[in-house]
Amino acid sequence: MKTLALLFAATAALSAESPIGLSFPPGGETVIPKGLPAIRFSSLPNEDPARLAKTAKENDTEIFAVIPAAEDASKAFAAAYGETVTHFEILPPAGLDPRLTNSAFEYVQQLTLAQKSARETNPAARTGITITHYDIQFLDACLRDGALGQFDFVSLSPFPVSPGTDRILPGALATVRKLLTHHGLPAETPVHITLTGPENQLIHAAASARAAGFDRVFIEASAETLARIPEKTEPAPPGKFHAESLSVSLALGETNQANGIEQILPADTPWDAELKANRLHLTATPPVIRTAFLADPTFIDPERKTYEITVEAKRLPSDDGLQNPTGLTLTYEATHGLRNANLWSVPGDNKWHTHTWKINDARFTAKLGWHFLLDASGTGNDVLIREVKVSR
Repeated sequence: MKTLALLFAATAALSAESPIGLSFPPGGETVIPKGLPAIRFSSLPNEDPARLAKTAKENDTEIFAVIPAAEDASKAFAAAYGETVTHFEILPPAGLDPRLTNSAFEYVQQLTLAQKSARETNPAARTGITITHYDIQFLDACLRDGALGQFDFVSLSPFPVSPGTDRILPGALATVRKLLTHHGLPAETPVHITLTGPENQLIHAAASARAAGFDRVFIEASAETLARIPEKTEPAPPGKFHAESLSVSLALGETNQANGIEQILPADTPWDAELKANRLHLTATPPVIRTAFLADPTFIDPERKTYEITVEAKRLPSDDGLQNPTGLTLTYEATHGLRNANLWSVPGDNKWHTHTWKINDARFTAKLGWHFLLDASGTGNDVLIREVKVSR
């Protein structure tokens, strides 16, 4: 992992009032720039807690520590950094599969123990529940499985950025706040976000996140990048009005071309330059097995229940796994909660195919930040996706 050496000289343009902080990846060197309101870091075995505390106090910088949701690890980390750290962000256990029914319950158990460890060392410390890759469905499950009262803030981390992220962020924050109040938590519960990705896209996304009202914004970048974030942000330009459209679509590519549909996290299906297609990496470690989509609100009729959702996809052109089944399942918002449509087994013939699901019980409200998602499963190889369309 590339070391981040942050020098005071690189931060001359930073405002002391800026709410945007820096996130250091594991192994990164922490030299706190003057005027920086907060830093966020993972395990730093070579860091001196006393030096970090002294520098933070001199610069009036809050320290956010990311610790694993494992009792032994959280105890050791809290013992070393407890008096220095003001906020502990609790990561889900490594290898946790959010699709499994008991995953949220397991995480909540570890979250409770980690919170106890942090507060035994520093009673004033605040602890946060971490939702990776904007998995709001997992947050909902955690809140139902006992997380209430076990955290002080919500952290969306990491949140990979891409072109169009600035249009997604205001709705993402509104979705989280709506879900928290639905479970009886205060509307003002702090929500933080950590943005990762290419520098030029981080600049726009960070400014948009700040304007949207996130309580704390972190970027995993250099102080030079932080200094380039504008103090004022122009709102994202409005998209096309789709109230009269018969369909909306999204063409995936190196840069997605949205025509009424946004992919929540384009990083789910990265562009493969060799294949010239976007890949849902089912065979990766860990696997990327789902990606979510949101239709333009001007296209969605709250009273309408019938839609057709079409995907154009093919299997990875490799002999490995082509004889084994790989399928895509559509999960969508229905009148009685989330519903799975029939599995489509993607043919293994190295050709593009289209498949359409006809649904008659839709209730698109974006409760979890999306209207539908595609979920890959099976023992075959990866799936390439070229286009997604929703028709009336």
